[in-house]
Amino acid sequence: MSAPLSVVIAHHSGYGHTRRQAAAVAAGVDTVPGVRADLRDVAALDDSLWAALEDADAIIFGSPTYMGSTSAVFQRFAEASGKVWAEQGWQGKLAAGFTNSAGINGNKDNALLSLAVLAAQHGMTWVSLGLLPGWAYTSTGSPDDLNRLGGFVGAMAQSASDPGPRPGPHGLGPAHRPPPRRPRRLHRSPVRPRPRGRRPGGDRVTLTHSPGRLGGLLGIDHPIIQGPFGGGLSSVALAAAVSEGGGLGSYGAHILTPEAITGLVTELKAATSRPFAVNLWVPLEGERSALPDRTVLTAHTERLRPYYDQLGAAAPAYEDLEALPDFDDQVDALLAAAPPVISFVMGIPPRRVVDEARRRGIALIGTATTVDEAVALDDAGLDAIVASGSDAGGHRGAFLAPLRESLVGTFSLVPQIADAVTAPVIAAGGIADGRGIRAALALGADAVQIGTAFLATRESGASDVHRRRLGTPAARTTVLTRLFSGRTARGIPNRFVRDMAAYEDAVPPYPVQNALMQPIRRAAAAQGRPEYVNLWAGQAAALAGDDLRAREYLAQLVKELPGRGVPFGSPRAR
Repeated sequence: MSAPLSVVIAHHSGYGHTRRQAAAVAAGVDTVPGVRADLRDVAALDDSLWAALEDADAIIFGSPTYMGSTSAVFQRFAEASGKVWAEQGWQGKLAAGFTNSAGINGNKDNALLSLAVLAAQHGMTWVSLGLLPGWAYTSTGSPDDLNRLGGFVGAMAQSASDPGPRPGPHGLGPAHRPPPRRPRRLHRSPVRPRPRGRRPGGDRVTLTHSPGRLGGLLGIDHPIIQGPFGGGLSSVALAAAVSEGGGLGSYGAHILTPEAITGLVTELKAATSRPFAVNLWVPLEGERSALPDRTVLTAHTERLRPYYDQLGAAAPAYEDLEALPDFDDQVDALLAAAPPVISFVMGIPPRRVVDEARRRGIALIGTATTVDEAVALDDAGLDAIVASGSDAGGHRGAFLAPLRESLVGTFSLVPQIADAVTAPVIAAGGIADGRGIRAALALGADAVQIGTAFLATRESGASDVHRRRLGTPAARTTVLTRLFSGRTARGIPNRFVRDMAAYEDAVPPYPVQNALMQPIRRAAAAQGRPEYVNLWAGQAAALAGDDLRAREYLAQLVKELPGRGVPFGSPRAR
């Protein structure tokens, strides 16, 4: 059996629109039997790019139209291709091209001619993409038409700049790459966050409701992401409800086997036609395989014996303790299942994962608890970065410095990260209503991620005893504790946390303590006893709604977004 023909889509995307156009072209290529599409971002002038182009049977070039020509990043790529020209490495290959900009005209013909001239310089054979003109000549098209403006040299698309483009009839995937990185300086000078909607002559700021950069990147209508929950707290119903409402629904999959991850993505795709995210934990070194010997484990088990007995739960036997699913197997299954978005906490995904996600058109979100972590994620090429402040509920995700050095509040962290990275920034932690969203956007965030308040909705996987504590005076106090899982997490203190406080540093690390506590947590939840359940919650948990459906809560947030008639700076921006 002969190897499939390779068609490389060599493109650059500034704000994500052209990336979505490239993904749609790739989807069309993949429908042809015996042909395989390979998405390549020309911003990465590395050996793998040149090798892929050399091996390709055909190359489709793509660039946004800026000021009547191709982008500066694409022009650098074209100039760098001179080394290939000297060896006539692309001579005889087929070539085609596409471009995109927000303007109806914008001299897209000039950009397409630049692509065709590049192909001619290399001795390539230029062909059109075979697409009929779009709704410039018909009444049935949409802004998602790849050749909306009727180009014949190549495809000319027009992106909507506000709101961002949405998934359309041509199988458009999520955008992938952020704007090109600015060169990093050894010594950084302070950079002020760009002002958002400041009006001359007034001290109030009216912020405009728009999905902004993340609208094009993720294909969402509103700058709101539902936080991913691990440990069974996520649900397909919750993620789908948020996505269908125009936000980005998420599902925490770090405890799932590769087979279960495959099934999960299939279920989510059946539940919603909108973009969604699946989240994995990047493991700490040695964490997933280390088990204590029997003597040490017995001591830890006996410490919990009174709780097993009180709740009628059986302590796990040594033989029942299993290592967590292998991260590499999990991420391979997730890449193969190809959700629109993959998010990570606790670290930086391997380079191969970033490259493969780029090839498949999957957007990647990383999570940072410090500025240094955000810069590392930005340098690794992730598409967006969650600035997770110490206010956030659930497990802390510090991975570059000790936890005690990584507890930065959300509204101190967001502007510093916004100044330090080029990827879009998503604020997380202590946000539950329109006031928090407005503050985050004013500080430089492109969107917000809300966890605890979505955990309180009916569709979440939280137990009834957990949901009933959220939004109450009891949720005004939260603490950081290792007692439930062996990893530090923020939750509402209860009797178990207070009684076992002296053993915070003595319990075994994750996942051993997590496995020892699982029978206690499950039995307590089933018996309606919140004093022995891990009540994960952020510091704004008392603001959570009372028994709302996820779509109701999301609609409430959307009404409170900037530009919906409530001026930022008013006494009660709700």
